[in-house]
Amino acid sequence: MAWKYQEDNLDEMRNLRYFDIEDEPRKMLLPIEGYELVPLMSLEMAVKPLEQLIPDIQRKVYVAKENSQEPQDSLSKDESGSIHLYTMEWEPHSQCLYFVLNTALRAENRQELKPFFPYLKLFLIALLKLPSEKRTVWRGVKLNLSEQYVKGNTVTWWGLSSCTESISVLESPQFLGKSGTRTLFNIECENGRIIRRHSYYPKENEILLLPATQFQIIDKIDIGSDTHIIHLREVETPFPFLQSPFDTTSTSATNSADITHKFNEIVINKASFISTNTNRSTMEKVLVAITKYPKEKWLKHEIEQHRADKDMILGGQNITDQDVEIIAEELMASNTCWYRLWLGNNKVTFTGVRNLSIALKINSTLVKLYLDWNKLGDEGAILIAESLKTNKMLKVINLHWNKIGDHGCLELAEMLKVNQTLEELRLGHNLITDSGTNFISTALIKNNSLVVLDLHENQITDNCVKTFYEAMKTNRTLKQLDLTHQTCKRVDANATMNVAVRGKIQEMTSL
Repeated sequence: MAWKYQEDNLDEMRNLRYFDIEDEPRKMLLPIEGYELVPLMSLEMAVKPLEQLIPDIQRKVYVAKENSQEPQDSLSKDESGSIHLYTMEWEPHSQCLYFVLNTALRAENRQELKPFFPYLKLFLIALLKLPSEKRTVWRGVKLNLSEQYVKGNTVTWWGLSSCTESISVLESPQFLGKSGTRTLFNIECENGRIIRRHSYYPKENEILLLPATQFQIIDKIDIGSDTHIIHLREVETPFPFLQSPFDTTSTSATNSADITHKFNEIVINKASFISTNTNRSTMEKVLVAITKYPKEKWLKHEIEQHRADKDMILGGQNITDQDVEIIAEELMASNTCWYRLWLGNNKVTFTGVRNLSIALKINSTLVKLYLDWNKLGDEGAILIAESLKTNKMLKVINLHWNKIGDHGCLELAEMLKVNQTLEELRLGHNLITDSGTNFISTALIKNNSLVVLDLHENQITDNCVKTFYEAMKTNRTLKQLDLTHQTCKRVDANATMNVAVRGKIQEMTSL
């Protein structure tokens, strides 16, 4: 059981991140960029540049990681921990991570954001791996800001925006209350992220909006009692003002020990890292070292360093098909101990998966494999399916964001008919239609191991309800089925499918 961080009289200061709207600048700022070029690091490494700004940050990281031992949504412990750390509040308030980060995001001088680059990359990758939520949310402040928001204009919030889905929560005593001067923002968001399962305060059901989100001011109403409601609608910006954390084309991965040395030498021991007057930024120095380090040498060093570990984390490191060949060789070695392997957010195609699939037929230790955010396509899915017909160890595989279609689903379905080990199959954010879904649902009739099936954000309609319903009559293991947020025109399918299938699952589990 993870050790829980103790709250010491935080009631008065909790939730302050929901009410910092007044700190948003009223002008356009330069884009948030540059952070995407740094290598992806562990949470402990990512916050090292912040130790001078937040002296006790490493102890808070320990708390966050301890509370993130079993992360959900296919996030790594570091990714989930980065969200957990953001939501934690302590005294003094000015040293809370969310406070200093949002202050830097809202600063005119973009140099102030540089110490946050490693953490910001890890944190935003974690947020973007969560499902995108289109819904109405609320936030507010105990001030009258109505004069600053003119109907028809657009406004950009540069910081991260903490919101709640219920106005009743916002009006509770722990938030704004129901009296006094207040401005409530009713926001139609397109890309919100529900962070409840990774938050230090899960009961808040917090929805987070990304930095540099732009809104159109639709309307504003004075409802009396000095209460003002401003209606905002999220709009697409003409240019990206938040660079994607997945855009790493201008750099390459490097030796983690080398990075540690660079940070200890330059970042931690020299205050020049947070100075805006240096001739050459520290990050530029680190990046020069990074780009000069041979990729293959780095990878082999990482394997050597972590051969005896249960977790091998290689997510977001520009891993290519050629690199996967090296990784596959390690998986086939007799002395490998890896239990979980993270290869998400890389450049792996079906060519690399060919070597990986061979290794999976031989390996006897790997239980969880994360291949999300790659380029496997149907060809890669077919190779994975073929290897899992004989693999008797793997229990979890994540194939989110891989452009897998119905053809790949057909082979995955054939695999499910014979595989009696796999417990979790994640296929969200792909190109799967009713046809591919029917292949899988039919296979569930014969499958007796799968517990979690994730098909969110594909192209599924309510035409597949019947086959799922029939499968549930005989299947006794499936407990979690995600069919939400389909991109097809028939959006009403979500409600129909969830009601029918959930009802059958509840009936099964009550037996």
